[in-house]
Amino acid sequence: MQRNLVNRELTSAVLNLLFPKMSNAVDFGAGHGIFVRLMRDRGFNFFWFDLHATNDYARGFELQEHSTYDFLTAFEVLEHLVEPIPDLARLMDLSDNVFVSTCIVPQPSPGLSDWWYYVPSTGQHISFYTTESLRRIAARFGRRLLTCGSYHLFTREKRSDILYKVANKLRIARIVNQLHRRASLTENDFEKMTS
Repeated sequence: MQRNLVNRELTSAVLNLLFPKMSNAVDFGAGHGIFVRLMRDRGFNFFWFDLHATNDYARGFELQEHSTYDFLTAFEVLEHLVEPIPDLARLMDLSDNVFVSTCIVPQPSPGLSDWWYYVPSTGQHISFYTTESLRRIAARFGRRLLTCGSYHLFTREKRSDILYKVANKLRIARIVNQLHRRASLTENDFEKMTS
């Protein structure tokens, strides 16, 4: 749950500072829909998509086939991709603005037993990225890359690197979000689901 709460704060701040006119977004690899529900409760029109989980918390707000979105999130997804380029192409087709999280491989690359993020015991993390590889991915898809810690934004239009870094500082993000409150979608969502 803590990861969802942090992602809600950082994503809200990125949207408030860099994409204030965003009208719809999708969370790719959304799990059971907790993050989508949190974002909708905060007033952001988010939708759910996940090939490997059931939508328990954001039912009725699934990705619409053949739709595109103003913004896409994919938290802790990239390291699970068997074929990163075709899979990333799908994300880039869904939105011009793709906000992801994944840990960057330290340089020099650590041994298998020297970096917790490899997680060899489960075999789930199979793709790893450097800042340079993310830059190349951005260029391949005609995007600019903004990066801060383990959060990375691929975007078609030029966005402020300074505002992006501000939005990715949790304490500052909370202040930004207090200043930029939106009307919650909770009541409207309830009416839609129960009518």
